[in-house]
Amino acid sequence: MVPVGTEVIDRQTMEVLFDFEEEAEFTIAYGGRGGKGNTFFKSATLQAPKFAQPGEEGEEKEILLTLKLLADIGIVGLPNAGKSTLLSKITEAHPKIANYAFTTLIPNLGVVKRKNDTFRYTIADIPGIVEGASRGHGLGLSFLKHIERVRGILFLLDGSNLELEHNLALLRVEMEEYNTSLKERPFLIALNKIDLWDNEESFTQEIINKFKDLGEIIPISAGNDINIDILLNRMDEIFFKDKIIGN
Repeated sequence: MVPVGTEVIDRQTMEVLFDFEEEAEFTIAYGGRGGKGNTFFKSATLQAPKFAQPGEEGEEKEILLTLKLLADIGIVGLPNAGKSTLLSKITEAHPKIANYAFTTLIPNLGVVKRKNDTFRYTIADIPGIVEGASRGHGLGLSFLKHIERVRGILFLLDGSNLELEHNLALLRVEMEEYNTSLKERPFLIALNKIDLWDNEESFTQEIINKFKDLGEIIPISAGNDINIDILLNRMDEIFFKDKIIGN
């Protein structure tokens, strides 16, 4: 038994043999045809045969098992952008939170309950991606593989560092170099830690206007619960329009 989300990979060819996207059964290697024991050859004239037919050899394979999270939305950002804090505010997950990079060493999953709990979705806090992650720098590959299955991406950028264009480009490059199909996923940008700004309201609009070409930006403070409901409503509309219509 393996958990749902596990990929079975041929170690020699690196071909994906099977992907357990749901509960299923899969035969990795077949055993050989069985032989016949000595009793099969017993007869009236040969009561105790001392020979038997050996069985055939079965298949041999070396495999790798890799687990990729089955999350609807992936929160993607540089180290210390506030991903774990946001996850803790919008779900009942309790990830480790601290003010230093790479506090999160494994992805955390939470369930977001929406519209009076008429629909739910899972969201994953993907540990901080750094430059070169797609080539295995840091813990990059172990992080990036968990983004592959998501239906949408929430880029979380640190508002205390206004190199937004550079930081977003870095995240996109690393994701797309790992898997080019990720550039086709719908996305939303959340700009975190706006509580650190002076003249928050006027500066917020100035930043949104300045960086509007990057995509839709929702300014938030995960730590101070600023604009979290606005963010969740836009996530509903962008990533789960089909579910909203159904409700």
